[in-house]
Amino acid sequence: MIPGFKSAQLPRMIVRGVDILKETPKYLRELNLTGPAMMVAGHHTYDVAGKIIVDSLEFDVEVFLINSGD
Repeated sequence: MIPGFKSAQLPRMIVRGVDILKETPKYLRELNLTGPAMMVAGHHTYDVAGKIIVDSLEFDVEVFLINSGD
């Protein structure tokens, strides 16, 4: 490990399918993730998918939007 750096092993799951974004709460519960949460996304990704996910969650989400491609 490099001095001054920290690491974390995160639960992960890859899910794909039609209208899957609204199912996000179900998959987070399966991973025992019950909030609060932080979302980091570009403006376009947030507009297309992030809003749907944040609105579907049953806990607080802090959203950080970044300018990508600048």
